[in-house]
Amino acid sequence: MARIPLEDDFTDVLGKAQRGRKISDHALAAQARVTPAELAAVKAGEANDDVLRRLARPLRLGPNALTALAHRAWYPEQPDFPRGFLMFNTKFEDMRVNSYLVWDGKTKLAAAFDTGATCEAMLDEIRAAGLTLRYIFLTHTHDDHIAGIGDLYDRYQVVELWLPQHAKKLQQVAGNYAEFERVQEEHPDEQTEWPKGSRSMWKTLGENGEVSVRCFSPPGYIDPEEDLDEEEMK
Repeated sequence: MARIPLEDDFTDVLGKAQRGRKISDHALAAQARVTPAELAAVKAGEANDDVLRRLARPLRLGPNALTALAHRAWYPEQPDFPRGFLMFNTKFEDMRVNSYLVWDGKTKLAAAFDTGATCEAMLDEIRAAGLTLRYIFLTHTHDDHIAGIGDLYDRYQVVELWLPQHAKKLQQVAGNYAEFERVQEEHPDEQTEWPKGSRSMWKTLGENGEVSVRCFSPPGYIDPEEDLDEEEMK
């Protein structure tokens, strides 16, 4: 299987950590003991190891991991999926985004994780493999992750809809939020989950629980004015 491309580079990680910690550029530069010009250069994509290591401490990031990511020297361990897994990488404006399809080989019941910029390729694979889509999991409601939600939902009798805890806080930046909201309103409340982040297992999929689902709440995706509660910080 081809390697899954990482969506976030080191500048994304810096930006999300900074938003999550609610630190201004001025304060971050001061705490890291770097100049505003050095901070701006790194945020623009300059892989300066010394500056990155200084920034890691106030942002509570691992300095070695951050510099390795900046030099593309790190990639997560490739999972072994002998069957029942597909990744889709679709173009959204000037970037690309991942979405995923997993299924149980015996029952042919499938789960979609996000829709990407379009779900057409995912729909093609569902039809070709004879799958039945029963679950939709949305990680968050940025446009590049929900652009195909209406098409995907309308084609199948989705049993469980898993929606992000902080979805409503991102509606101002999602052009497809109205379609997401329609799906949310049409789906029965008793079959809709709004899980908070936790390292505990929330769901198992498949006849023998072959796939386990856990939910996490990364601070950089949450409204800067909102703190995580104790459960989300675990």
